[in-house]
Amino acid sequence: MKLLSGLLTFTTVMLAFVFFRAESVAEATTIIGGIFTNFDLAYLPPFVSVRYVWCIMLVLLLVAHFVPCSIYAAVKNWFVESFWLVKLVVFVIVVQLVLQFATSDVTPFIYAQY
Repeated sequence: MKLLSGLLTFTTVMLAFVFFRAESVAEATTIIGGIFTNFDLAYLPPFVSVRYVWCIMLVLLLVAHFVPCSIYAAVKNWFVESFWLVKLVVFVIVVQLVLQFATSDVTPFIYAQY
């Protein structure tokens, strides 16, 4: 039941976000209609070829989300006790990923249209 309520909340928030970002209600309904009717798996290979780092991160984060707590604790203990050079390498990788996913555009305030 908790999973179902979480999915329902997530779906409601994501659909409401479309209405906040759209120029009009008609545009929002067109976007939402397109989400549910114009789905085609032919768009997947070009997306993956352009955004391959994003897709790899998505898969890794999904796997990490479902890792049991015992494995998570073991990895955390290993990292805490590891040599400083290992921590430096992890830090550099994290900084590189932040730079990779960062956008230079300033996102406009979503309530500016109201």
